[in-house]
Amino acid sequence: MPTSSPFERFAYAALSSTAIPHLLTMRAATVLERIAYGGGNTEWYRCTSPGDLRPIASMLKPGSCVSFYFGDQLRVSPDATVARVALRAILQTEPDAVLGILPGEGVLTVKVSNVSIEDLDEELESVANASMLLFGPFPPRQNDGISAVTLDLPDADGIVRAHPH
Repeated sequence: MPTSSPFERFAYAALSSTAIPHLLTMRAATVLERIAYGGGNTEWYRCTSPGDLRPIASMLKPGSCVSFYFGDQLRVSPDATVARVALRAILQTEPDAVLGILPGEGVLTVKVSNVSIEDLDEELESVANASMLLFGPFPPRQNDGISAVTLDLPDADGIVRAHPH
């Protein structure tokens, strides 16, 4: 088994100390990592079971704000037409939306783009051959402990500090 870094252990302990492991026994989550000092950059992951937490912890960055979405904030469908209709409706009231390709078995990362109404058709063309799409409004930081859990990760030294995300 590969040796983990101190930060990976801090990140895994932080994730494990929340309701996330329990919620993952009931349903999958889409994970949004808002990177500390990242200028708005994000990373996305799909987490289908508690066993995915360790590999995800190894990919997270120190100081990030991480949200696990278990509810209907983001939808999943194999049908691009369903995604198109839903995204058009969302973009009537929201400035942008999320469109991503869900991973295959054993792959945790999600390809996600912020989509505007102007480039919706082009973005959907680029994912036309995907087997499963992820889409919805760009989700806010939520932490109700049921449909979403959000936490700030510690820095590399194990201390949680406030950072711009």
